Amino acid sequence: MGAGRALGAVETMMDTATTEAGTAAFVLPPAALITFEFKISTGDAPALDVAGQAWRDASAAIQQLISELPQNVQGIPANAWTDTARPQYEAKIQEFCSQLEALQAYCQAVGIALTTVAYALFTYAIFAIAMGTFLAALAIAVIAAAASVVGSPAIAGMQTAAATCLTVTHVATAILAMCGQIVAAVLAGGAMLTAITEKGRGNDQAIGDFFQAQATGAAGAAANLAQNAANAGLAFVNRYQDAATIPGSKVKPPKGTPLQEVDFDADRSFDNTWNVGAGATIETGAGGTHEVGVNGKKGDGQAWGVGGEYKYEGPLGNSGGVKGGYEQDQNGKPTWNVEAEGQNKAGVGGNVGYEHDDKGHDKVKGGVSVEDPTGSVKGGVEGNVNADTGEWGGKASGEYAPGGAQVAQGSGEVSGQGWNVNDAKGDFQPPWEVQ
Repeated sequence: MGAGRALGAVETMMDTATTEAGTAAFVLPPAALITFEFKISTGDAPALDVAGQAWRDASAAIQQLISELPQNVQGIPANAWTDTARPQYEAKIQEFCSQLEALQAYCQAVGIALTTVAYALFTYAIFAIAMGTFLAALAIAVIAAAASVVGSPAIAGMQTAAATCLTVTHVATAILAMCGQIVAAVLAGGAMLTAITEKGRGNDQAIGDFFQAQATGAAGAAANLAQNAANAGLAFVNRYQDAATIPGSKVKPPKGTPLQEVDFDADRSFDNTWNVGAGATIETGAGGTHEVGVNGKKGDGQAWGVGGEYKYEGPLGNSGGVKGGYEQDQNGKPTWNVEAEGQNKAGVGGNVGYEHDDKGHDKVKGGVSVEDPTGSVKGGVEGNVNADTGEWGGKASGEYAPGGAQVAQGSGEVSGQGWNVNDAKGDFQPPWEVQ
């Protein structure tokens, strides 16, 4: 199994371990807290590894720049640049490269730290799946003992074993948390050390930029802390949610709350635009999942915007959603849009949308698609019209591939304005032409 595939299994492993521990909690009380710790220790290991690789790629790119800059200067013949500005320029290049070396080292350290956390999550997931399996087996043994002549003495010993499992889980979770703290120290302490180093090597703006970054990042940090605190509470309330009924037991899983998790965001982009947002995931008793989110932005001048989104996934494969927003640019020019889409369990879907663009044009679009559950038949049509200019267009496509073997396919496009057709083209491949 490759490294990426191994990390991709972390979420599934943690879900399984959480279900096993939650199920065992009906007869082993210590397993309830173990379930809670599993829930709050689940992270996106593949995303962390990808982020780590991106930082290492940035480090390699900076290293290449450090090597190429002096070479480019040396490539200028001495007789082509003979005045006193040349040695001054070369000195500045050396100073700049010295500053880049500090940045390159920091990027490399962050990349390694993030990937280390990803594999720490993988290691914890292996521990969790083993612990969850043991607790599930122990719970079944408790039920069996309760129904036998062995009775209370054996059950007391099993409860003691479960308490020991909780202690072991405390230690494992603390180690994972400590790993996160170390990485946080690398990111924060490393950034400050890099700024100080660059200051010492001639970058007078480095310290000021560092503190400005801290001030800007504080809003995002506060949002993330609030989000994590709320989700930790929800994880505790919903610790039994994924549990199954133990064979031989009539005890049913207690209900938690429909609210599963919340999401808060706050950050400032490179163009000085602040973005804030909040969202929530809600699960209904029937098995459906609802996601709602709102966001806002404020930039320079009259630039601002608001938006929202709603998604639904049903237990039988049906889904749908709607999203929209309103924005103004720095000069106060408005744009807005709204889109809706849906699909049923038979594979029939549709979408419709409306947009008022930055040119003041009102546009409408829509479409219908179909894909049968076996994947043998696929097709769709879509169209759009500009209500102000009268321009319109449409597309259609279809494919027949029973059992995955393509038999025939075709597509077509048409566009025009008003009652006039400006362009039309299509393509069809009958069975004897399909490779």
